[in-house]
Amino acid sequence: MRREAHWNYSPQAGPGEVAAIAVGIDGTCAPLCDEGYKQAMAGSLDLLNAKGERLETIYLANAPEEGKKTFLSRMERELDRLKAHFPETPVAGISDGAKDLQEWLTERCDAVTLDFFHLSEYIHTAAAAFGDTPAEREDWAGLRLHALKHEEGAPAKLRKEMKRRLKTGELADTVRAALEKARGYLENNMERTEYALARGARLPIGSGVTEAACKHIIKQRVCGSGMRWRRTTLQSVLSLRSLHESSNRWEQFWTRIERFGY
Repeated sequence: MRREAHWNYSPQAGPGEVAAIAVGIDGTCAPLCDEGYKQAMAGSLDLLNAKGERLETIYLANAPEEGKKTFLSRMERELDRLKAHFPETPVAGISDGAKDLQEWLTERCDAVTLDFFHLSEYIHTAAAAFGDTPAEREDWAGLRLHALKHEEGAPAKLRKEMKRRLKTGELADTVRAALEKARGYLENNMERTEYALARGARLPIGSGVTEAACKHIIKQRVCGSGMRWRRTTLQSVLSLRSLHESSNRWEQFWTRIERFGY
């Protein structure tokens, strides 16, 4: 499967159909022989139409390695090929708050969005500072998340509200710590949280496609009870599963095998 990583595959969508390219990156854990659990990586590249609907998806998965050099090189090759097929098409990146992934995406994408559902977890935790009952906390979080999705400038307003709450009133230590953590997470990602603008451009705000790849391509296959893997064997399995789940690639892979041999 080493050669396969360098093969060219052709998308079926035409240039007139593709309005944007969405790129997602995430990681999960896989069990290695004599090493325990190490981070495996998954990536997705979506071709979107003008309505924001997926036309095709390319998946990549990489066995654990020191750093992410091999995986990110594969992602870059795939992205470069798509850019060549669809020149002038905007590229949108999406990830969680991992700094190295955000930096990689920022260098290669026209815009990068923080995964909305990662942020929502922080918002729900911070809600303890804004309500005395579960219902009050849920209402507060729901209203703020709705505003983030639909109102331009909502992230800045939320940051100010969190700052004011930290300065006023008595808060339990655990509640204050949760609020401070949420405020810091939001503040560190301000330029990536304009979800209303992203939704207006029909771009995704959640990394669900990539997280599903982590679960379906990696976890469900390689994390069964008692399973342990050698890196090379694991990479072959993940490459085949990625090809099978990607749009229009499984058939192209076997056509090439039939023509040129394994």
